[in-house]
Amino acid sequence: NDRGDVARIFAINTDGVFLGTVNLKFASNVDYEDISVGPGPDADASYIYVADTGNNFFERQPRDNIVIYRFLEPTITARNSVFEDQSTMIREIDVLTLYYPFAFVHDAETLLVDPTDGKLYIIT
Repeated sequence: NDRGDVARIFAINTDGVFLGTVNLKFASNVDYEDISVGPGPDADASYIYVADTGNNFFERQPRDNIVIYRFLEPTITARNSVFEDQSTMIREIDVLTLYYPFAFVHDAETLLVDPTDGKLYIIT
């Protein structure tokens, strides 16, 4: 679900088995590059961070900002069959809009979330 796809990510379990689709209401997908899990505003909850930080076509369509979407990690149960998609819609999303210094254009591929303090690190 890279550039050109709708605003969604796919839930898998720790064995890599597909569990369902997580649709992000009111979000967009310019160029999703990475997904991380980490702490957020509620210290007792786990959050998913989706990095809309790609810029593969920076010469033709430069970005003036990047966006990190943060939301509570949903609970998606195991599927009953290979063809059953446990889809969910996320409506409460924090939108973190970031700007690079000096308006320099990057194509960032990696987002890291520190598990102790929640600081975000974007790797270009």
